[in-house]
Amino acid sequence: MDTHATNKHLSGLTLTGTQLKFIAAFFMLIDHINSYFPEVTPDWFSFLGRFVAPVFTFLLVEGFFYTHSRRKYLERLMLGASIMLIINTIQNWITGAAFDTFTHKFSFFLLFLSGHNIFITLALMFSVIWLIEILRHQTHIKTKIMLALPISLLMLFTLMVEGGVYLLPIVLVCYFSHNQKKWVLSFILLFSAILLVKSIFNYYQMQVPNESLFSYLTFSSEFMMVIAVPLLGLYNGKRGGNGSKWDKNFFYYFYPAHLTVIYIIYDLIHIF
Repeated sequence: MDTHATNKHLSGLTLTGTQLKFIAAFFMLIDHINSYFPEVTPDWFSFLGRFVAPVFTFLLVEGFFYTHSRRKYLERLMLGASIMLIINTIQNWITGAAFDTFTHKFSFFLLFLSGHNIFITLALMFSVIWLIEILRHQTHIKTKIMLALPISLLMLFTLMVEGGVYLLPIVLVCYFSHNQKKWVLSFILLFSAILLVKSIFNYYQMQVPNESLFSYLTFSSEFMMVIAVPLLGLYNGKRGGNGSKWDKNFFYYFYPAHLTVIYIIYDLIHIF
């Protein structure tokens, strides 16, 4: 075997944004299957999907800087969020997820916001970095102060929606470190290490009987976002794909479609 040729081939291995998107979508599907049908998947499957949201967050920032229309980009995210809001509302009504687990009282918050809707998180984060971009180009202090309030409110809302607590720091680092990928990768690596230490600490603090550390880590597994580091390290800065509408909008079709199928199968097994 020509070792030199092999090493040269490996060193030239890169991933486009489209390829990263397809990889992330595949593992998102695995993660959601594991979430709704844990009886048919091993516990460690929960590790496989933790990198997905950070990858999409990274690509969100790439799209922010390179899109032809930020307004249309945000509109697509908001349309996706609205579609998922309708799908989740129907699912929450069917499954009774709109009722609080402890008080058994009906909650409009749970009815509308319970369930998967990464589009809301992405739309809020896109809005945050867009307003920050506008703020950075302002020269008047009064205008900057006026912009600081909606930015702060959007950040607060982001922390309240799916994955926001973990993704808001990442999107800010990706934005302020754009074109400095090493800083983004270093932050994700550090953040993952902190989350791992936190999970281990919580395990020994809680002293959960008859549960191993590994079993607990499959539950508290956000530290596995570290898988995003090698994948993003291979990103070559190119959109990729063939430029078709399908490539551009794939995720907007895939996300509600795969969750709808999962919801239907879940309901047929557990509800009807």
